[in-house]
Amino acid sequence: MIILARAFSWLNQFNISHLTPVVRGYIERWKDDSVSNTSFEGIKQRGLQAITDLDPLERPEALLAAAAAEYQRGLRDASRNSIREALKLYPENMANRHRRAVALWMSGILEYQALENMTAYSCWQAARLIFEELAAVHTALRKPQQARWYYDRLQEMYVEMAFTIEEAYTWLNVFPPEPGQKPGLRVSQASSRAGPSVTAPTLPGSMQSQRVTGASRPEQPVYIVIDKVNDRARQHRYASARKFMEQLRFLADRSQDHTEKPEIWLECGLAAHQMDMQEEAVDLLRHAGAMYGQRSHQQAVVFWMIGDVLWRIEDRRHEVIPYWNQAIGIFQDLETRADHRDRQERREWYHHLLEILPLALERRISHL
Repeated sequence: MIILARAFSWLNQFNISHLTPVVRGYIERWKDDSVSNTSFEGIKQRGLQAITDLDPLERPEALLAAAAAEYQRGLRDASRNSIREALKLYPENMANRHRRAVALWMSGILEYQALENMTAYSCWQAARLIFEELAAVHTALRKPQQARWYYDRLQEMYVEMAFTIEEAYTWLNVFPPEPGQKPGLRVSQASSRAGPSVTAPTLPGSMQSQRVTGASRPEQPVYIVIDKVNDRARQHRYASARKFMEQLRFLADRSQDHTEKPEIWLECGLAAHQMDMQEEAVDLLRHAGAMYGQRSHQQAVVFWMIGDVLWRIEDRRHEVIPYWNQAIGIFQDLETRADHRDRQERREWYHHLLEILPLALERRISHL
């Protein structure tokens, strides 16, 4: 797991710190565990007041340092607010892409722990995209050491994000439907939830993930109800969200479309997870997985999503291994099939995914 302190250590990887010696002295005192939280708050304020703002990058760096110290003290809300303030202060320009990416990744850690899954995923996805761009830039500039550093961090990021159901959701309809097949119910809603500034992620070294959407049909009840479930879940209006989930189940039961039914159940499972109803999420996702074609791409994605959810249920973590092994096995078969059919873009996508998933499984096993 990429802990907050580790992410903060990336901030000045290629640049000098913008902190003055005076502010640095205060930050060292922030790290002192013998100082009470009450005293810490006073020292923090004095440190921030010592910033002259002659260097516009000093205050956001100090705020990120404060966030790391607050997190270490268990002051999660304060840490979250410090990171948010730092993000507001970092200029959105080319020179500060690296620093914004670090702050975004740190923000994602706190948002995820606060069960703000969609916000967390948005932050992580944006950070990852920036690092992908910077890796490509340094490769083009023939700076192999810098490029290698970014690629190594990206590997960590991809493994970390594979632990989230939101990441697995983006794989669901990554390929166009086969001839004669209908497109998926809604392609990559996670991307739309993430916000307009966040675009679809790529696997390291692979082509941009192709997201194919069917014609938008907002007048159809299922689309309207899915949006209502997502909106209510985002607003933490869980009782209302559950009522709309019941409507979705009713629509799923009445649907004559075999491609639509499993995705409706999957949407319910995703919503249940984001409302921290993990046991119910597992049941709903299992229902979806049973409806997808045996050893299909979609079934593999659902198996991986089930593993993500099971890890959140402490006494069921051992069940992750068989689900993730099944998912990896299906993806391996799909890679081989794509190769035999000379569908090299698909084969490459599966190949890069399979560089990530076994590492994620090993990480989970090591923590059992």
